Amino acid sequence: MVRRDEEDSNDDDWEDDEDDDVSVNQPTTSKGKIIENDSPEEDEIDIGRAGTSSQQMKTKKKKAQKMKVVMEDEDSDGFCWKDYEKDDDWVKHVAKKNLVCPEQNCEVKIGYPSDLRKHLKRAHFANLSGKKLEERVRAACEEWIKARKLILEKANSKGLEKAPKDLKCCCEILDLPYNVSNLYCKGSEVCRIRPKERYFGLKRKGPEGEERQYWCNNCFQEAKKDGIVDVNQFVSMQNKILKSEDILECNGCQGSWHRCCTTHLGIRDVFYGVIRKTEKPRIEMMSMEKGASFIEQQLNQRICEEVRDAQKIKILCCTTEKEALTRSLVPKHLGNEFVAKYGEKISYRTRATHAFQLQDDGDMIFFTMQTQEYIRPIRGDPKSFFVIQILDSVNYLQGVNRTFVYHQLLLSYFDYMRSVGILHGHFQADPPLKGDDYIFHVHPESQGYLDERSLIGWYRKMMDQGKAEWIIQKFEDFKKAMPGTIQPARDLPLFDGELWSKAMLASEKEKNFEKAMKEQYSIHANDNFFKPKGKIGQLDPRLFRNKILENVDEFWKHLAMKNAEFVDRRRAVHSSLRVVKLAEKTKIEKVQEDRERERQENWSSTSHLYLHIKRHQCFGLSKSDYWNLNGLPQDPEDFNNFEIAQF
Repeated sequence: MVRRDEEDSNDDDWEDDEDDDVSVNQPTTSKGKIIENDSPEEDEIDIGRAGTSSQQMKTKKKKAQKMKVVMEDEDSDGFCWKDYEKDDDWVKHVAKKNLVCPEQNCEVKIGYPSDLRKHLKRAHFANLSGKKLEERVRAACEEWIKARKLILEKANSKGLEKAPKDLKCCCEILDLPYNVSNLYCKGSEVCRIRPKERYFGLKRKGPEGEERQYWCNNCFQEAKKDGIVDVNQFVSMQNKILKSEDILECNGCQGSWHRCCTTHLGIRDVFYGVIRKTEKPRIEMMSMEKGASFIEQQLNQRICEEVRDAQKIKILCCTTEKEALTRSLVPKHLGNEFVAKYGEKISYRTRATHAFQLQDDGDMIFFTMQTQEYIRPIRGDPKSFFVIQILDSVNYLQGVNRTFVYHQLLLSYFDYMRSVGILHGHFQADPPLKGDDYIFHVHPESQGYLDERSLIGWYRKMMDQGKAEWIIQKFEDFKKAMPGTIQPARDLPLFDGELWSKAMLASEKEKNFEKAMKEQYSIHANDNFFKPKGKIGQLDPRLFRNKILENVDEFWKHLAMKNAEFVDRRRAVHSSLRVVKLAEKTKIEKVQEDRERERQENWSSTSHLYLHIKRHQCFGLSKSDYWNLNGLPQDPEDFNNFEIAQF
């Protein structure tokens, strides 16, 4: 690939025949005559200079003769634009024509930045070299590109519906700026800074890892009155991006192509627009994750029963194992209680599920979900459960009802969890505001958003369907599951980075912690969980690792950094291509069993039990209290008579 504004001259491209005509993009004058370039390096040959042989002299003479060019009459098309300078037709005509060289007293017309660089180096800056040459060429090219953009904008504003063929561009408009999404205002959780709105941000970026601060105008003025912010550290900004789509030059037709109109990702190879346009990105995995294969098979089977000719869905799952310190998830004064319940660490498996549909332009991503899967995290409790952290979608699904596919996709995941023995699940109805990005970068303008009440109804409809299909045994909201009270606070479910952990940490500074937690409980009491029934299986012993695709936060950052948007189908196809290329970097690893998990599973080992007793004595539990609390025999010698099934 060669960027149009970075291509350099190459003398080997000139024809060897002196009488042959060169391309119309080479330097011309208005009289249609043949001229020679007056370059002293090529015309003046010092015969007496040491090291100059007759062969070198012939080579330099031949090279000088190659510089002959054929000139083109500027009015050869029979249109005199000077006579129509005040007419709208003049604007259209100039948009079709090549622009004049920006150098003074030069009437040569140039069509592309690459041709301009060649012309400047050979006709105007032949005596320069090094940095001075590059600076002069860069300045002239920037001036020429600005003039071209102004002409095109004026032409489009005058009603020029389509880009002329002379421009050789893939789209109607040459300059296509990127979009931005909402920014979260620091002053309020429900306040957003919309695209193109002004806001206040820090003059300097904080240390790495520190959260960026954005204040809308109203919240900033209120914080200024209360003395919350230091006015000198903030400056007024605008929520927009100045960058536009990259423009590539085809090495075949010399035409202009937007990068998003092709399947080119910036790899340094030869760029041919037509070939790149016909390529279709497809996900090809040598081996599929066990859950992805199960979900894909179940989902496509249910879709085929609904619509016979519907395109099949491809599922990609990236998994990894993580652990979190229990004390880091809860307030300090509750640390001992939660450690006694969960242990020093909580281990779990994260799963990022990406759904693709085969369309005309290749595999299009339309749905992504991240979950956490906990295998018996609570001591003395055989319950395993999963948590749906976040999910997001874009409305590019074709040939089938989107709601039906989303419901069946979730139910297929529930069915897989049931098959591996994870019989409980938790998720929260937390709808985004219009313009917010959860996972996908910049959603379509036409995409609808549900409010909280509608989203809860959407989930209930899905779970009613799962209950009818015998996937879900029962479901109920959090208020019914834990009626009336949350005494003590350790009864709340604990997940890494999820609702109740955040609520407890946020309420830690409150004077009355229990009262603050009751308020949080009343607000978020509509979390749902289900208890399906089925046989117990085993999770895939392999991990499908992908640094970007396994974490939705890294996934969004990567898309935003690459300006990979889903605002329209054209850009969504290009963004899906990036995801497909990322999927090729997925690595398969074997699961390394965690010692803590082995310790929880092997309760029949007396040495393991004594380790637990020894650890919990520092939390105020005596040896006998610990045995009684967990229903264990008082005498370790009688341990052989103890039944593991009681756990």
